[in-house]
Amino acid sequence: LTPQNVTVQSLNSSSFVLTWGPVPLQYANGRIQGYRVRVWEQNVTNVSYSVNKKMILVEGLQPYTTYKVEVSAYTSVGEGNGSFLLVTTLKAVDTKQAILAPENVTVNVTSATSCHVQWLSVSHNHTLQSPYNYTLEWESTRYGKANVTVGATSYNLQGLVPFTTYGIRVAAVDGVHNGTFSNTVWVQTPEAVPSQSPQNVTASSVSSNSFQLNWVPVPQEFANGRIQGYRVSIWELSRWIAAMRPNKTTVDNSTTSALIGGLEAYTNYVVQISAFTAAGEGNITHINVSTQEGVPTRPPQQVQGIKQSSTSLLITWITVPSGHAHGVIIGYNVYVNNGSVRVLSTSVNDAVLTGLKKYTQYTVQVSANTSTGEGPRSSPISVWTDEDVPSRAPSGLEAYMVWETDIFLRWSSVPQGYENGIIRGFKIFLNLKNGGKTHVFVIREEGKRLEALSNLKPFSEYEVSILAYTLSGDGVTSSSITVTTDESVPSAPPSNVTVQEKTSTSSLSIQWMDVPGNETNGDLIGYTVTYRAVKVGGKEVVDDVVKKKSVGTGTHWITLNDLQSFTTYEIRVAGITRRGEGVFSQPIE
Repeated sequence: LTPQNVTVQSLNSSSFVLTWGPVPLQYANGRIQGYRVRVWEQNVTNVSYSVNKKMILVEGLQPYTTYKVEVSAYTSVGEGNGSFLLVTTLKAVDTKQAILAPENVTVNVTSATSCHVQWLSVSHNHTLQSPYNYTLEWESTRYGKANVTVGATSYNLQGLVPFTTYGIRVAAVDGVHNGTFSNTVWVQTPEAVPSQSPQNVTASSVSSNSFQLNWVPVPQEFANGRIQGYRVSIWELSRWIAAMRPNKTTVDNSTTSALIGGLEAYTNYVVQISAFTAAGEGNITHINVSTQEGVPTRPPQQVQGIKQSSTSLLITWITVPSGHAHGVIIGYNVYVNNGSVRVLSTSVNDAVLTGLKKYTQYTVQVSANTSTGEGPRSSPISVWTDEDVPSRAPSGLEAYMVWETDIFLRWSSVPQGYENGIIRGFKIFLNLKNGGKTHVFVIREEGKRLEALSNLKPFSEYEVSILAYTLSGDGVTSSSITVTTDESVPSAPPSNVTVQEKTSTSSLSIQWMDVPGNETNGDLIGYTVTYRAVKVGGKEVVDDVVKKKSVGTGTHWITLNDLQSFTTYEIRVAGITRRGEGVFSQPIE
């Protein structure tokens, strides 16, 4: 295809300006290296120009003459098709009677994109044909020239670029002649807010409470003034949705980055950034950014301890309050302190602590972890393991003989650390060493350390042991100790006391067997035989003196001499220990 939108404007009687657009890219068939412009009168050889821009000023032409113009593009391979049009130069003007320039051109800037231009009308002369108009032309260094035809002596010029210097001039024209331009009036439009936001805005998390914001400045053609700086607004996402006031910071125009700190960890933020000039803030770019995980700033809540047994505790809690986890909770640490610290890690909201000491007070704390680290510990709670039975017996059990039927016991406490609870009392176990029923004496006083046991069997060896008990039950029983009660008199008489055949009128022979062994109540050292007269010749005797005779322990008979004849005697026998005479046998006559 040919170059597009070819236009021509006659400037005067000897020149015109030719402009055009590029060949559409899909039809270029290569890289366009330039353009060729041919100009010729009818039946006259053409003049050719090669240019590498899309306009050309053609000068040196004949006044009021029609020319044929062709524009074509070329690549390294060759020249393409051309666009054709006809153009007629203006009539020649007598310089002595040239059209005068409008006078008193004034420009009043009305906004950043408009101004009001006003001038006086030109003087009439025979050259200027009626009706006539004015060409209002404006130009800037960056955006080039533009013009408009005006039928009045003022015009509201719109569509200017803010903060741009323009040169404005006016000339009178008719359909044939172009008048002389007025002197150029230079004005500058004021600043406006930027019409584009900062570009390529990115945010990268630096830590759990900060991120780095980077951007590319507003392109100069959209700055609309001198960029004085950038305004950054930050919301937590939830606050942004609720239209709450953001945190704002201002960055000067010398930088295109900002380190935003003081943020909450593991939080979604909305960030807005805009550039501002003296006129105010421009368009806004907003992005979402999340801070990295941090450590929790509060501990797990409602930490409780429940005793499960004498050696285990169940610890429960609820997780870190919302907004204070600053990440994903991946586990918990349970700190157990009883002189030494024990740490248990778990991913659930409870933990069973085992292998603990019985009936012991523990201090427990819990903390939460994210991938970044550990948060603060909860306030310590105190919890006891359950009571158990004592694991040792009371120490130092001693027994003392007090009397032939009484003993006295003394003991010390269960060794410290082995009580396993509150000692509620003691149990004393007593039994004869050679067998027999065990008697249990319960003492319901924890502080008691002495006890007397009565009504025992004299001169008997007993076994005694003791234990302490708690609410959980009986503890370990101590080793038995032995104690022997003191001697007493025999509690039974010798058995089978008999009188032998009478062989004399003045003597009797008495025999007996041992006191039963379990009734001697001591070591027998002999026997006592008592006798007294109760009848003489069939007549009762009152208050006869009782006579005694004793024999050694190995003798089981005695002969009583010097008795009265034809007299009835009452005879009894008793065993003797060092404590005295025991029970006498039933009297025999």
